[in-house]
Amino acid sequence: MNQLNQVGQGPLKVLWLHGLFGHAQAWGPMVSCLNTALFSHVFIDWRGYGRRKQVPGRHDLTEMAEDALALADQLGWAQFAVVAHDVGALAALQMLSMAPQRLRRWSAIAPVPPSGLSLSAADSAFYANAATQSDVRRSLLDLATGQRLAGPWLEHMVRQSVESATSSAFGDYFRACTHSTVAAQAGWASPALQVLAGEFDGLLPDALLRRSWLSGHPDAQFEVLRNAGHFPMEETPVVLAATVERFLCA
Repeated sequence: MNQLNQVGQGPLKVLWLHGLFGHAQAWGPMVSCLNTALFSHVFIDWRGYGRRKQVPGRHDLTEMAEDALALADQLGWAQFAVVAHDVGALAALQMLSMAPQRLRRWSAIAPVPPSGLSLSAADSAFYANAATQSDVRRSLLDLATGQRLAGPWLEHMVRQSVESATSSAFGDYFRACTHSTVAAQAGWASPALQVLAGEFDGLLPDALLRRSWLSGHPDAQFEVLRNAGHFPMEETPVVLAATVERFLCA
């Protein structure tokens, strides 16, 4: 984990955990909107993704949490904030179960429910095909953004997703989304939590996120990002950066 993707040198430390379709350098135009004087933002690649595409691993939630904590150790961060997207939120929960004293506060963007995705057998089989079939990835991206965004953007997202991750890693992390046991382990003890839902997210709508996340953490700050789907870092980057950083400063 020596090729760090870092933005800013500020005193407040933030570790960013990407989702299934992302990687450390795929946070979109939002990155240019971040406060680099107040924050030090570091973006991780999961094993099998981005600069760590060729690093072997189990591709499970425990390994994700271990790698994130190891990166914080490498950086010399005793305490830090976390921003997690999609399946990254499950890794953040696993981090809380392993080292709750280290997370100062954390923000979950379009997070997979703590208990995992609840899918029918047919949907699960279809979604699993996204590991090897680009047309399925495109369909999921289109659904996740409310079937309202331009084709060239969807194709760009598919292309960068395919190029930046191995199919085996993508498939394994998808299975982690559907077989999560982390909720029972984490115990919800904890630092302040922000949950951000996308208004047009067809995969993880705000009603599902309210029900699944607030039932375990009723004090969480919940907000719906208007005019965004599952990828607000691409869809509403200025608003996302401001919303997250405002929370992390509190």
